[in-house]
Formats: sequence, structure tokens, C-alpha cells
Amino acid sequence: KELTKESGKSLQLSQKMQKLLETRINTTEGTWVQCDHPDCNKRRYLADVIDPSELPEKWYCSMNKDPKHNSCEVEEDDQPDDD
Repeated sequence: KELTKESGKSLQLSQKMQKLLETRINTTEGTWVQCDHPDCNKRRYLADVIDPSELPEKWYCSMNKDPKHNSCEVEEDDQPDDD
């Protein structure tokens, strides 16, 4: 009976992990980055980048695909408030 009880717990844990993984995959939140230009250092929101590890080691505003925010001359993006 102990084996069955432990197997049931493992199955429940596995199901929870699967749901968490699905939620993570289906989440459409982007990533905040900071420009590496020494005179800029502005933060930009990249809606199309979910995994920050996909970004190069050095990132610059000019690399932003959003034409409204792809220059160091543009004001820094507003960060959402944490509720």
C-alpha cells in the first residue's frame, strides 16, 4: 500500500508540474532588458522575447524590433506597477 500511496503522490506532483509547464509555455509575457550603451542604460520591454537567454550578451536599443522604441533617443519604457 505504501508504494501505491507514494506512486499516487508522484503522479499528482507530475500532473502539477505539467500544468505549470503548460502555463509557462502559454504565458505571453515578454522580457525587460537594459541597453548596454554607456550613455543610455534605458530599460526596454520586448514583448516578443519570453526567454531572456535568447538575447545576446550585449543588447542595445537599436536591436529592438519595436520601431517606437529602437533608439536611445526615445524615452525609457514605463514599467508596470506590481500589484
